[in-house]
Amino acid sequence: MKIRSQIWFLIFQLGLISSSAFGERSQVKSSAAKSALKSEDSHDIGESSESNRDDKTFYIAAGGGLMPYPVSTMTIGLFLESSSILELGLSQYKRKTSAMNDSSDLIHATYRQFLGNSFYISGGLIFGSHSYQEGPTTIYFDPGGTETYTAKGSQKTTSIEIRIGNSWQWSHFLLGVDWIGFHKAFSTQSTSPEDKPFFHSDWADVEASMKRDQNQRMELLRFFLGFAF
Repeated sequence: MKIRSQIWFLIFQLGLISSSAFGERSQVKSSAAKSALKSEDSHDIGESSESNRDDKTFYIAAGGGLMPYPVSTMTIGLFLESSSILELGLSQYKRKTSAMNDSSDLIHATYRQFLGNSFYISGGLIFGSHSYQEGPTTIYFDPGGTETYTAKGSQKTTSIEIRIGNSWQWSHFLLGVDWIGFHKAFSTQSTSPEDKPFFHSDWADVEASMKRDQNQRMELLRFFLGFAF
């Protein structure tokens, strides 16, 4: 009877040991599974924009910015692969004050290369058509005579541009921003002013605006959103 009691006690002890070992092993497996799942989820999140671009053929987007001048944009893009896109865009600047009324219509032909999940650099050409107006200015003569003049000019430019930014993709929806951009005209074709009286200075302001569009210019924070298919 004593021996039988000792045998049952030994079996009970072995059962406790086995149960404890099984519990520890289950916890290890559960922790490993959770760790692997967490790692996989992190990987998916990190690769989401890049992977969401994999099956896309083209996109269309609209946006704008305020610096250095208000601008509105419309762009269509063709995916060469998930990390490279050919783009054709239209943008329009407006610069208007009580005395100045300038506008620029631009066509952008660019190539965008992603260097990671969402970060990109893009570059290409801009073909611009610009119009400038200063005035009208009224000249007063003695006795009691007046004459009104408006200085107008226009030019066409071809520029090179480069931009850096981020574009995030969620299924078909995309959101992006050009953090900074530069462009510089290397070809210009200007027209003569429609009105250039020798005694009024508005044409000097028109010339200054024309030179501004020829010189290197920096732009900041141009946002866009759209859809890819």
